[in-house]
Amino acid sequence: MYPWEHQRFVILKIKVSRQILKLYLRGFDNSVFYPKPEVKKQYDLILIGRLSEVKRVDRFLESIQLAKKEFPQLNAVIVGDGPDKDKLQKMAADLGIADDVDFAGWQNNVEYWLQQSRCFVLTSDSEGLSQALIQAMMCGLPAINSNVGDLGDLIEEGRNGYLVDPLTSESFAMKYKEIFDSEDCLAEFSKAALLSSEKFTVSQVEQHWQKIYAVLFK
Repeated sequence: MYPWEHQRFVILKIKVSRQILKLYLRGFDNSVFYPKPEVKKQYDLILIGRLSEVKRVDRFLESIQLAKKEFPQLNAVIVGDGPDKDKLQKMAADLGIADDVDFAGWQNNVEYWLQQSRCFVLTSDSEGLSQALIQAMMCGLPAINSNVGDLGDLIEEGRNGYLVDPLTSESFAMKYKEIFDSEDCLAEFSKAALLSSEKFTVSQVEQHWQKIYAVLFK
């Protein structure tokens, strides 16, 4: 009979969603997703996702406009496509930040964009376990994300990023200020993000499943 700790561990893993199960089975390649400190950072903020209502990219744009009052050089890139793209580009222009926000469209090399950025942002109303967030952390990016869904499983408040609540543009803008106020703070958050992501590398995921199999087929 398995020790209680192992029983609980196996039960928890069986009950996870199909999305998380698939993620654990696969892992991410840390020869693709890794920090490139020698690369000059082109963007302060990066958001990756489908440009649709639930992602609340409008909130992201509004937060940038607010934060630029204290950080005039603040800029961002949005990687992704979707039905709201034209509307969001018009909104950026109306907010006066069109020159500070690049809409990169859909890309199959997100690591390139992550490695050029300093901080990963999700302003969504709803999220599961974000693969883009894990990839960002593997590239050494701290995160400023909505406090929704499973994002709190990855973000340690005040260590590798911030969970934002309430979900307002003002709240996100305040967190940008906190993380960019000090280069030392940003560097520490970056190190912590990288450390937090290690369990999602291919080698670590493989070891994780080997332990589970050893318990299941003992």
